[in-house]
Amino acid sequence: MDKLRHARAAGALLLVLTALGSCASLGGKCNDPKCAQDADITARVKSAVFADASLRAPNFVYVQTRAGVVYLTGTVATDLQREEAESYARGVKGVEEVVNSITVQSNSR
Repeated sequence: MDKLRHARAAGALLLVLTALGSCASLGGKCNDPKCAQDADITARVKSAVFADASLRAPNFVYVQTRAGVVYLTGTVATDLQREEAESYARGVKGVEEVVNSITVQSNSR
């Protein structure tokens, strides 16, 4: 089951990275003013998410924004942490939608 979750998370991350294309928040060159807005939203979401110490390492939350849509990927330990990360993202001004693809890592093996 863990392999399936990791495969899904990897697939979701690939999809997000493909969708984000050459936006400035990925380090590419983008002349669209929305890229600067997206980079600002990403920074503010990261700040909000990582202000919660429970979402830092060993958890991993990756944040990207495209056209006001925030994409959350990564792995956390609990469903509550997954929900909290989404809640923090939704609370940031300028966020139009949140796509939460964070997986919950099961410690049972």
